[in-house]
Amino acid sequence: MNRVTTSVLAVLGAGLLSMGCAATPVPVLYDGLDQPRYLRCTLVPDKEKVYSSNYIGDGILSAGYKPGSPVVITMYSPQRVDLTINKIPHQMFPDGGLFPAGDVPAFLNKYFVDSLAELGLSEGGGTEASGNPLSGDDEATGDHAEPA
Repeated sequence: MNRVTTSVLAVLGAGLLSMGCAATPVPVLYDGLDQPRYLRCTLVPDKEKVYSSNYIGDGILSAGYKPGSPVVITMYSPQRVDLTINKIPHQMFPDGGLFPAGDVPAFLNKYFVDSLAELGLSEGGGTEASGNPLSGDDEATGDHAEPA
């Protein structure tokens, strides 16, 4: 290739990158990734995307998925995690940076648990100790996210 063609291709490539063309996520293989789990924290939906929330309050819980909601991860990559929450498909994106490609257990332990007992919840959504804000007994804590 001549020098002009190479320069034109470089400029076009830089232009495409600056336009925000996202690369296709490359899935990370991890044994047991697709097993059923439950949310450890509140995830707030924004259409098909979900974001984690540190805040546990009536406003967040009524607008999002509360701890104990059933989850299945369908694809894990450093750029994006595809999952279903209450059988509704969503995509989770990292908040700055990437999800850990080499430490999938750290990601799983941060956002999910394997059983409701780990949260002190029963299958019916109640708690073993009264007064737990994660009990789900309040009408305002229902899941209200719309499907993608």
